[in-house]
Amino acid sequence: MRKIIVAALAASFLGGVGAASAATGADAPAVRRLSIAKVDFSNPEAVKALHQRLHRAAREACNSGYLIATQLIDADRVCTEQTLADAVAQADRPMLTAMHQQRQQTMTARGY
Repeated sequence: MRKIIVAALAASFLGGVGAASAATGADAPAVRRLSIAKVDFSNPEAVKALHQRLHRAAREACNSGYLIATQLIDADRVCTEQTLADAVAQADRPMLTAMHQQRQQTMTARGY
């Protein structure tokens, strides 16, 4: 059974929150494990569904819990995108990589 480990060291993206991150244990990586054993990598819909699962897991792993501080919300977004990119690279599947790259290009074109 092949698994992807989605891990984010949120503290590295949160920079100046020191005391808050220490109090909440943010120094420890948030980890999510997703099985890819049953994913049909020749099926674009299955690969899209996996990419969505990976994105959701990355977002959960990078969620600082802050809803107001713009700097922290931006840090969560950067963490999510980097964590997702790492998970896609870890999967090492051409269709998933191509789909991810296309998503990145679309987001860049939209100014995200």
